[in-house]
Amino acid sequence: MATTTAREWLVRQYQPGDEEGIRRLVKVVHPARQDTVEYWEWQFKNNPAGFAEIWLAVVGERVVGQYVIIPMRLKIGGRDVLGSLSLDTITHPDYRRQGMFEVLARHTYESAARRGLHITFGVPNELSYPGFVRKLEWFDICQIAWMTRILDFKDVLGRRFGNSPLVPVAGGVANLLAGIRYRSPRLPSTPETEVQGIECFDERFDKLWEEASRNFKVAVIRDREFLNWRYFEKPGKEYVALEATRRGKLVGYVVLKTIPAPVMRGFILDMLTLPGDTQAADAVLGHALQHFHQEQVG
Repeated sequence: MATTTAREWLVRQYQPGDEEGIRRLVKVVHPARQDTVEYWEWQFKNNPAGFAEIWLAVVGERVVGQYVIIPMRLKIGGRDVLGSLSLDTITHPDYRRQGMFEVLARHTYESAARRGLHITFGVPNELSYPGFVRKLEWFDICQIAWMTRILDFKDVLGRRFGNSPLVPVAGGVANLLAGIRYRSPRLPSTPETEVQGIECFDERFDKLWEEASRNFKVAVIRDREFLNWRYFEKPGKEYVALEATRRGKLVGYVVLKTIPAPVMRGFILDMLTLPGDTQAADAVLGHALQHFHQEQVG
């Protein structure tokens, strides 16, 4: 099915073989991205919740716009619901301000509703936010907290001020004050809670999710199927995952990522522990900080 508009472009649903045209569009709008065919298939085709809902704007054989949502299994109010995540909305620079964003979105939502996807969510940037709210009737559900901690002020100041003789002194004082002001999670002093790296999320993580999520009102379902797809099946080894166990029982995990430029940065992408288990939380956070120190994160 195809729908014409009063403009040059045509709107239609994704068809097999469109991948290369989509990649060319991504390259025009985001030149720094290095998306491969494997990455595209992982994100949009091999998602365990289902194939992505993709609608395109085309001029002849040329892809000039895209709207995508990928299915996501959600827990909402104690029920498992099939929803979706909106991402990778792209319009070619030559075809902006022609209403393409809204037209593609409406087609995507109508098609997704027929598939049984009941809700979609996303994290739009500052440029796209007004369009989602004013044209597509989105609404805010929360503000995402962005928390940062400097691990080595000497490194950060050195990158900012170079070889100034004041850097070691100022950085050392700042490190000392930060250590006094902010208590670091301690590595467990007893062998009760053990933390180690893993290369796969096994069936124990289904049980952890079931126990840890009992009081969650709204959340993406993070069982082993989702976790393996999200972190270990993604092309390229980007993540480090640590599990915490106590007397043989899984009590928590954390997933980490480091990005080298322009300053080495570390990210805690995912963390889950049993409710009220502060020892498990301290253990995984302590090992996360230890990992970042070893990676020379500033």
